[in-house]
Amino acid sequence: MVPSSSRIGFTSFLQYSPHGEQPTSRSSKDLIRAIKNDHPYGDKPAIPYSVKRLAEELVKYPVLQECFAVTKSATAAPGQRPSPDEHYDSLAVMPKLLPSGAKIVIVDDVVTRGATFLACYFRLKQAHPDIQVVCFALVRTMRQEIDSMLAPIAGEITCLHGYPNRTP
Repeated sequence: MVPSSSRIGFTSFLQYSPHGEQPTSRSSKDLIRAIKNDHPYGDKPAIPYSVKRLAEELVKYPVLQECFAVTKSATAAPGQRPSPDEHYDSLAVMPKLLPSGAKIVIVDDVVTRGATFLACYFRLKQAHPDIQVVCFALVRTMRQEIDSMLAPIAGEITCLHGYPNRTP
């Protein structure tokens, strides 16, 4: 279970605005479709599912397994996104021996509120309290218009009484 008052860090490289109408925001939506669906981006050929490929290259020892699917946040109706606890319940830690102090990187394609990161982080820490866990998302969603898609940051995800919130 994700503690009712939680705080974890994350980093991300790009940002996009799902509701923005300015040129950069509209272009960011095209980029997300290209990343998630192997679609062409502008005059560029289809982008291989880059985050999946990045994760596959980074994985030395897979440590988390999804036991059953939860509703996809991207297609969930407003207010129906899976909670951190729903994600947590869907995950199991693989029976791997991790050295004390091992560093685990959780990689995701898009972070919106951070429910998946919270679930993965606390599932891993429950099984291996002495490991270091860091979170990386290629892209983060932004509620407002953006003036650049390239915007590397280090941010924070908090959870208060089951409700995740990400800054920035």
